[in-house]
Amino acid sequence: MILDGLSDVKTDVKRRLRLTDSRWARLGAFLEAYLESICVAGVTILAAALRLYGIGDKSIWYDESFVITLAEMPVPDMIRALLQLDPHPPLYYLLMHFWLRLGDNPFMARLPSALLSTASVPLLYALGARLIGRKAAFGASTLLAVSSFHVFWGQEARMYALLGLLCLASTFFLVKALQEGGRINWGLHALLSAAAMYTQLVAVFYLAAQGAAVLLLLVWHRTPRGIGVEWAKSQTWAGLLFLPWLYAFVTWGGPMLEIDYAPTTTPRGLEALLFQLIYGSLPYWRNGLGMDGETRDVLVILSLLTALLGTWFVRRRPAVILLVFLFLGSIGLLALVGLRLEIVIPKAVLPASFAFYLLLWGGLAARRKAVLVLGVTVLLLNLVGLVRYYTLGSQEDWRAAAQYLGRGFRWGDLALVDSSAGLMPLNYYLRQDGLSIEAYGVPFKLWTMLPPPLSDEDYQRVDELSMGRSSIWLVLFRNGFPDQDGQLLSYLSSRYVLAESRSVTKVRLFRFAPGTPGSDEESSAQAVAEPPAGTGVSASGQDGSSLWVDFEVEASERVTSLQGTFRLDDYVAGSR
Repeated sequence: MILDGLSDVKTDVKRRLRLTDSRWARLGAFLEAYLESICVAGVTILAAALRLYGIGDKSIWYDESFVITLAEMPVPDMIRALLQLDPHPPLYYLLMHFWLRLGDNPFMARLPSALLSTASVPLLYALGARLIGRKAAFGASTLLAVSSFHVFWGQEARMYALLGLLCLASTFFLVKALQEGGRINWGLHALLSAAAMYTQLVAVFYLAAQGAAVLLLLVWHRTPRGIGVEWAKSQTWAGLLFLPWLYAFVTWGGPMLEIDYAPTTTPRGLEALLFQLIYGSLPYWRNGLGMDGETRDVLVILSLLTALLGTWFVRRRPAVILLVFLFLGSIGLLALVGLRLEIVIPKAVLPASFAFYLLLWGGLAARRKAVLVLGVTVLLLNLVGLVRYYTLGSQEDWRAAAQYLGRGFRWGDLALVDSSAGLMPLNYYLRQDGLSIEAYGVPFKLWTMLPPPLSDEDYQRVDELSMGRSSIWLVLFRNGFPDQDGQLLSYLSSRYVLAESRSVTKVRLFRFAPGTPGSDEESSAQAVAEPPAGTGVSASGQDGSSLWVDFEVEASERVTSLQGTFRLDDYVAGSR
């Protein structure tokens, strides 16, 4: 099904094999007949190898541990937790719920994303072959295979690889239905569209752009009335299938609906986003390819002009309309909403990258020297981005933090985490190592976005838990981002002696011992309280402008506490 784009191979292999006795001639005939299939298979194998390489090396970080924690709950509890604490629909979590029964180590947790991302490569070729021709389709699928943007999300235990595959499959069956008709094609288009919305809510913007393109085609090209009716039916079915979750989210997802999000659409952010999509410099804040803003601007503009050239050289006007809407339309709708809400981030526009790759290689298929040079540049920069990505460390090194804590923790010690969200990745690695400690998240109450300041009840609870302890460990999540004022660290520093400290990527650990703190200890604690250079959370770029990139969003996105709800007794008691 995925390789329907190859179905019209004209060479009659059997006839050639009968006409010659030469083994080399037979091999040549076979290769000639199936050359395109072999090339696509080779690119797919390359994509799989790039996504599997080192997939378990980097530490599981908070967002991934959140997925694993919820996926390992009973399904009813998982659904209630998602409705109350997370805006994402349940399809990916349900998939992981059954998959993780095979194992929940980093390799197994990330393997579904790698496989789903790899499957997008031949599917993009099949779609491109139908829309703009095989050569451009092969170039686009090759770029997708080596893009470090997609390799990154193919190595994350999160839903974005599934989102991209479902949106791409929805478009493939839409095109097939428009070209060939058939209830099966329309039905699969509706089912896959609904599945995309059940994976991530931002799929709505991609599907809205898709629908706008179809409406324009129906009006402009005066297509038979029956096609318009079938399309309307498919959209109705997709909406009806998604309606139960939409109703449940609006009815019971109160805390998430009350959040006052910050707007994220900015001009510099648009440049950063496009640079990530084209040259695969994700994560942008850690893998910027060492270029200044002006150089990035030039490369982005040249790539957009090449894509514009693709709209000219692709002779199939309906295909161009669809691809332009899928790329610019979906990003444009998100950008408009981003003037009010904090949802316009690179991972949210991942599905739009497929249409851009097809338009880009549609322009490159013109075979103009200058255009071909740009195409080679795009591929080389993505390869450079891949090398840099593989050599980067973990986003948050909870593996090292858990190992350090596990080695030093003794019976009678206490561990406090400055966000109960930090208990998820910490407990994940303690469980992987077969360790059990007594740990609590502070503050001691439910919260859905930024944690509230510590209350008198929180301080009283800390005192009660700390009484009679031989050591008190403090784990600062994201270098203390949840407790930005350092309340918990200052409180412990004023009552106990700082015995040791350790910093790893985005996580800092302190061990306090009973005693009367003196000036030296207080000074020491104050000095360690400052995040290491280059690892703090920033909400602005080097030029002071707000960036439209994932790191800045992380600085203000939810950090969810699961204490006291949905049978998460481990996180209430803090022990495993």
